[in-house]
Formats: sequence, C-alpha cells, structure tokens
Amino acid sequence: MNEKWAGKAPIRALYVYAHEDEALRVQLEKHLSTLRRQGFIAEWYDRKIVPGTDWAVDINLHLQSASIILLLVSSDFLASDYIFGAEMEKALRRHYEGTARVIPILLRPVDWEGAPFAHLQALPSDGKPITVWDNRDTAFANVAKGIRRVCEDIKAQEETRVQGVTQPELVKAYDAPTVMSPAPQTYELYNVFKKSGVPDVTFVEREDFELLKLALAQPGRGVVIEGPSGVGKTTAVEKAVENLQSDKRPANYIIPVQKLSARNPEHRSKLQTLYRWHRDTVIIDDFHRLEPSLRQELVDYLKYLADIENVYKKLVIVGIPQTGQTLANTSFDIATRIDVFKLGKVKDELILHMIEKGEKALSIRFDRKGEIVIAANGSLNIAQFICFNICYREHIGETHKNLQIIRSDIEAAISSVMQDLSRKFNESVKRFAAIGGPGKAIGLHLLEELAHTEDGYLSLPALKSRKPNLAKNIERFIQEHWMDRLYNEYPISEHHLFFDQIDHALVVDDPQLTFYLNHVDFRTLARAVGESPALVQRKVFISYSHHDVEWLQRLRIHLVAIENDSIIDLWDDTKIAAGAQWKQEITEAINTASIAILLISADFLASDFIRENELPMLLSAAETGGLTIIPIILSPSVFMHTQLSMFQAANSPSKPLIGMSLAESEAVLSKVAVFIAKKLATEEAR
Repeated sequence: MNEKWAGKAPIRALYVYAHEDEALRVQLEKHLSTLRRQGFIAEWYDRKIVPGTDWAVDINLHLQSASIILLLVSSDFLASDYIFGAEMEKALRRHYEGTARVIPILLRPVDWEGAPFAHLQALPSDGKPITVWDNRDTAFANVAKGIRRVCEDIKAQEETRVQGVTQPELVKAYDAPTVMSPAPQTYELYNVFKKSGVPDVTFVEREDFELLKLALAQPGRGVVIEGPSGVGKTTAVEKAVENLQSDKRPANYIIPVQKLSARNPEHRSKLQTLYRWHRDTVIIDDFHRLEPSLRQELVDYLKYLADIENVYKKLVIVGIPQTGQTLANTSFDIATRIDVFKLGKVKDELILHMIEKGEKALSIRFDRKGEIVIAANGSLNIAQFICFNICYREHIGETHKNLQIIRSDIEAAISSVMQDLSRKFNESVKRFAAIGGPGKAIGLHLLEELAHTEDGYLSLPALKSRKPNLAKNIERFIQEHWMDRLYNEYPISEHHLFFDQIDHALVVDDPQLTFYLNHVDFRTLARAVGESPALVQRKVFISYSHHDVEWLQRLRIHLVAIENDSIIDLWDDTKIAAGAQWKQEITEAINTASIAILLISADFLASDFIRENELPMLLSAAETGGLTIIPIILSPSVFMHTQLSMFQAANSPSKPLIGMSLAESEAVLSKVAVFIAKKLATEEAR
C-alpha cells in the first residue's frame, strides 16, 4: 500500500450493475486487484448478500456507506427499473453533497445521454465504451487508473480534515483556511492556468525534454516534433531553447530563434526564400498547412543542412501526428538526417504535477484534482482550461495568503467549458456534420470516429478498410473535395479541422476540439442537421410480447456482435427509462428505425398494446418505404390470416422456432443477424 496511507481504512466502493454484465464486472474487479491489495479500496456488490438477509436493507446500507459508487452502464443497466429507482436518487444526492463519488463506467455502446447521471465524468476517459476498444485490457487499465486517481483525492481530503480543515455543510466547499508559509509572490489566475499561450508558472517538463534539448543543440541536424494539438509541441520547443540559453554556458552564448507559422500568409511567403536569409534556428509551426511543393523544398533544404552540419543554421519542424513518416515517404533518405519526437497525450502524473504547481502558486488545493486529470484525458491544455474555470467559479483571481481548499465541481466546470467551446466550435461542427447532404450522415460518422482517436488523427484509407460500409461516401468525401467546399463556405472551420490531401487524413487542429467532440450531444447535433439521431448506428426496432421475453434475449445475443461494432442501434421497450414518456420514446424509435423485427406468437397478435400502438406506426413506416419488416415466427398462430403475412418471414409459419431443435432455431436467428448487417452495410454504401 502507498506508505502515506498505511494503516488507514480502505475506501468503500459499490458496484451498481445489471446482472447481464456480470462477466464485465468480474473483469473490472480483476483490474482493481492492485488497489485492493494496496488497501485503497474494499468493494461490494449484491452477489455478496448472504442468503436469508433482507437484500433491500443490505443494498441501502452499502449505498449510504460507500465513498465510490461505480455505475456499470450498458443497455441492460439502463433498462433496469430497480437501478433507476430511489437507489439512483440516493447515489446522485450523495454525489452532489460531496459525500460520495458516482462514476459511470461505460461497458457497452448505448445511448445514455438522457440518463440522470449523463453529465457526470465517465470512464474510460475518452468516453469510448470498453467493449469497443481494440484491446479490452487497455480499456480496463484506463478505468482502473481513473479510479485510483479518485481514491487518492478521497484520501487526501481525509488527511486534510485530520489536519483541521473542516467542512461545515455537505453541500459547501471546504472553507476553513489552513495557515501556511506565505507564497513567495502573488500571481494572477490567468498567468497560472492559461487557456491559451505558453504557460510559465505551470510549465512541466516531459520525459524526453532533455533529449529534445540535446537534439536542438546538435549542429545542422533537423528536428521534427509531431503530435496532436494541445500536447504542448511548440511550448516544448520554446522552453527547450530557453533552457539551453540559461544552462551553464558562456555569458555571450545565445541561440537566435525565429518562429514562423504556416497559418500566417507573410510567414509562408518568407519560407519560400528561407535558404537565402537563414542564419539561425527557425521553428516552422503547423508544417502540415504548407503547400506540398513548399514542403518538399523545405525537406530538401533540411537534408542539405544535415549534410553540411552548419553550426548556426537549424530547422525545427512542428506538425501533426505522422509528420516524420510523411517526410520519410516524401524523401526516402531523410529518416537518418532528422530526430523525430512524438509528443502524444501526456501521462496523468504530468498533468497532476502541472495542477500541483498551479495550486502552490495560488495557495489553493483542489479537492477533486484526480477527476480533473481524468477529464483532461492527456491534454495539458484542457487541464489548464478546466482548472481556470474551477478557480473562476470559486472566485479565485489571484494568490491567497492562506491555503484555500477549492470545491471542484467537475460537472459544472465541464458544462461551463462546453458553453465557451460551443461558441467557438458549434457552427464549424454543424456544417461538417451536414457535409455531403442529407441522408448520408458521413459527417456525423467521421466526427464520432475522430472523437475516439488517440491523437486526433483519422486516416480515411484505414477507416475504409475497417468499416467497408463507409467506403463509398469516404471516397466521395476525398474525390469531390468536400473539405474544400466547407472551407470556402465557412473559412473559420479551417482553423479547427485540417484535411491532409496527401495522406487523406482528417486531423483535429485545435487542442480543445477533441474535448468538445467527446462531450457534445450527438443526438441533438444529428437533429440540428436533419439527420437521424441514430447517428453512426442504424436503429433496429424489436416488437414483441412480454410473454416471449426469452426469445427477445436470445435474439439480442445474436445481434450483440454487430451492435458492439456500432453497425446497429438495437432498440426494444426495455430501453425506456423509468419516468420517460413511453409513447414518445416508441414513436421516435420507430421513426428512426431502418429495420423492425416482429417476434410473432399468439401472445404477440393478441396484445392490445402492440395492435393499437406499435403496429399502425410500423405499417405506416413500411408503406412509405423507409422501414423493412422482418417477422420471426416463434410459435403457432393465425399469422397467415393477418395483414402481417405480406412480409417475408425469416422462417416458415409452418416451422415456428418453438418446434425446432436448438441448432435449427439458432440458425434462424443467426441468419436474421447476418441479413441485417449486410442490408445496413449496403444502405450506408449508397
């Protein structure tokens, strides 16, 4: 166990989940084993209830005593009436009061934006459900790391209380000051946590910072710094040069540096004649935005400098991910003449260090800084933005004389940040989402894919291979120059999204856009551009009698693979949340469905609810050509004497599933799943 917390009681953690997700809960429990062995947490879930115990009392007891409440989110979780009852209200109340932390854990793809906990910071930290990750162990490790951060926050708060800092009321921030040594100087908030520009007070050195300094000091040899926006590429270069100049060197030693940006028209013109006036170190920022011909000229010049090892002339290229590889593809012999630094998302420890430097400068302490780290998701820029917002909300404008404990309302801070970012990105994102015209939703597809990339770099050729159903529209996106049209119609969007015409890659070119995409309501965005809220997924509506729920569960098992691959958005009435307007929910589900599956039985045909509410809408949608209806005959009935008999059933009415062997019935359900996947892939490719 962490020596600092040795001898302290473990933090109580409660799993709230649907039993259908038991296997995933067990996997998460395994990944939390280190925290358990170190004495950080002690977990509990309802399977531990001793037979004969009043289970409701036992669950309520643990709900009231747990410091961390983990909500394992899936379609089955959202369909549970029990989970959405009084227990959820108690959990959220404790979260708002500050006596517990409620953390949604996204297990499987599901639309959870209307859930009462949808505004809470979820894990994994990029909002991508665990089952969608290429490597589930990596996803679970991300979740475990986030939970560790929350545990550290809770332990730190306990230590603070022991030292005399009290919390007068549950809903108020800690406000009893702890006397400490006066801060060496007074800082303004905007100089500590900077929303843009190069930070001084809170600058932190990356692990490869010393190697970068050595590369910059080496005569002639080119340096390439690549990575997503917001990871501090330009800051790293400027600070490295500054450090070189302040190291123990002769007093007259100085590295003349000139920074040029490809975004600046004057700078681009100047770069065209670089070889004529170049005398010092030149940093070319946003290299990817230069014209291909100029890029090639600069690559040739970079090779020349490396060959002659000029003591004074140095070229530093700063660009997007894969810049080094792109240069190598352009010129095969450049690889041995440059040093490439790949600056991806930073480690949580580095963000934490940055936050702590800010705390020291302002003489404050965030009570939930671990959750700030989770929300930042590897971006120093976003962490700065969130910290600034939290301090501003708590009226921290400059350094305090005494230590001030800051209540970190992460959800409110993210909401405020999203309001700011919406003014900046909303129009660009809406226009991109509508790209290609109505009915295709290719813009929505690409935005969702981009939001879940590790580095804000989306290779369209790779996406075509991974999702062939998108190939035709992606090819149109490239060949018909849809991005050029967008830039012409709305030039500001060029500052947010960049399209590499050489590598056919879509790149986030603003550090805050990825954060915005990870928190934007895509259902609302879809409606705003006239697309189906089903987004990347396509809705499959299942109509059934509750007497046949076992067949529903069997069918869902066959469809889960294509659901997890985001090919479909599976919907049945178990997804209606408690308290929701059921008729509105069903109407919207049918209106956005491409396929409806009817589980036919005598109970189905006898249901007044199905006959009076669902079937009229389904038949109307089918008549207009927007819906394909697939009956599956479960048991003997008068199906052939109803108007539903006009639709081709998956199996013959004379051979209902109930009369088949297990293998035969499974083959029918599998055939339906394959048909749905192929049909929707064909529709997407049109």
